[in-house]
Amino acid sequence: MNGQPAAEAVTVEELGLVYGAGATAVQALTGVALTVRRGEMLALMGPSGSGKTTLLMVMGCLLRPTAGRVRILGRDIGGLDQAAMAAMRLAHVGFVFQSYNLFPALTAVETIRLALELKGWSSATAGEEAVRLLAEVGLADKQHSIPAQLSGGQKQRVAIARALAGAPELILGDEPTAALDWQTGQGIILLLRGLARQDRCAVVVVTHDPRVAELADRIVTIDDGRICNPERMPHAAS
Repeated sequence: MNGQPAAEAVTVEELGLVYGAGATAVQALTGVALTVRRGEMLALMGPSGSGKTTLLMVMGCLLRPTAGRVRILGRDIGGLDQAAMAAMRLAHVGFVFQSYNLFPALTAVETIRLALELKGWSSATAGEEAVRLLAEVGLADKQHSIPAQLSGGQKQRVAIARALAGAPELILGDEPTAALDWQTGQGIILLLRGLARQDRCAVVVVTHDPRVAELADRIVTIDDGRICNPERMPHAAS
């Protein structure tokens, strides 16, 4: 990065989010402040129900906060309507969902090709890139399989390939290695870290696995909707 500070990929300031209203309201996030820069892989850890996934969804323009500000690539998204939020996600964010979110009737290669076509790629070019991405995540021999023909780990790798489609500047993963054996999961995390370190993107991964976290450039812990240690560094990152 030539000794210069890396550009911000996503920044949240004094972020708050409340689910529900009145007596049933739940404060999911409180006063969260965090910046993730391009070229960085960040691991987000914390107990179940601590707000990790909620924060990830706010950073990915899938949830609108009830307080604070969110900037993606320097743009404040607070004034964007739903259509503009969706356009921001499509253009700049790759999201790996814990539940895969795959279309049951589409093959692996069709899933990735569709993601690219929605970004404006031609069908032929999108098809070639889809094949390359599936090979990158170790699924070259499963490109014509539908989700029902894939294991949980294979479906997760399709979801990861889809998140990488179009080289988004911000990749967000909600337990992206939870369905994978350690060897495969480690390979995926190293792939994501490699993409980040080439200064192509920023990566944020929610994980409970300390082995995954140790491969990140920075670990942030969240508990009860608040960030506890924004500067904690893993001892094994290299």
